[in-house]
Amino acid sequence: MPLEKKQAYLLCLFSISLLGCNAIFGKTISLNPEHLVLGRCLIASSVIGLYLKIKKEKLIAKSKKNFFQLSGLALLMGIHWISMFKALQVSSVAVSLIAIFTFPMMTTLLEPLILKKRFKIRYLFSALLVLIGIGLLDPSFDLTNNTSQGILWGLISALSFALRNIYTRKSIQKISATKLMFYQCTLVSLCLLPTLATWPRNIAVNDWVQLGIFGLFFTALAHILYSKSLSRLSASFVGILSCIQPLYGSVLAYFILNEIPPIKTIYGGTLILSVVIFHSLRLYIKQKSLQ
Repeated sequence: MPLEKKQAYLLCLFSISLLGCNAIFGKTISLNPEHLVLGRCLIASSVIGLYLKIKKEKLIAKSKKNFFQLSGLALLMGIHWISMFKALQVSSVAVSLIAIFTFPMMTTLLEPLILKKRFKIRYLFSALLVLIGIGLLDPSFDLTNNTSQGILWGLISALSFALRNIYTRKSIQKISATKLMFYQCTLVSLCLLPTLATWPRNIAVNDWVQLGIFGLFFTALAHILYSKSLSRLSASFVGILSCIQPLYGSVLAYFILNEIPPIKTIYGGTLILSVVIFHSLRLYIKQKSLQ
């Protein structure tokens, strides 16, 4: 039974709310980023794989070329996740998420170069505004302090995610977002299996419970619902809605972790997110006009 547009909208908002909680788990689970990503990916790939099996979808890559393409995308996704949690563990939720959400602007700058599209000068002006926003987050930018480290790791996370999205459009055709997430979680898990050798022996029960909830509900379920909403909503519109994640995550961090962002973070974040939202809206309006 096909989704109604209103149902898809509500599903999308709910899935984005779940994904917006990722930052809290990154701060509260006592595991290093590699182990955290391994744990969530093992759980998520199992659940998503079961979901796809129930739907009777084939889980094997179509060809060797397709497998290597998926492996490259999984590598970028793994870097994105590990650097994201690294940013969250060394800095605040607000700073980390704001830095990570520069990825739409990075995508705008890199996409014409990689896909050989026409580059527009206005992109440089927007990029300059984003750089000013990053400067406002930490004017000194000294890598000996946690804020600067969080920004750097957040930017690495943003860059790897932007590249992953661009190469997904370039090389992967006619594959559902749910199946793509299954492949990525599975391949990231395989890459990180050697880290089991350094897995902590005495993990608190609370950490195990949180990891299970994180992988099951806030990774697997969130991405299944997110993918389902894309069957009725445009990717550009969903991108606009996704811009609430830094705000949502920062509010949760305030109430759960008692993290109060300084005024410079609010100014810098407002500038960066305004540029990102502007570009997302522009893309959405452009695509609507072509329909």
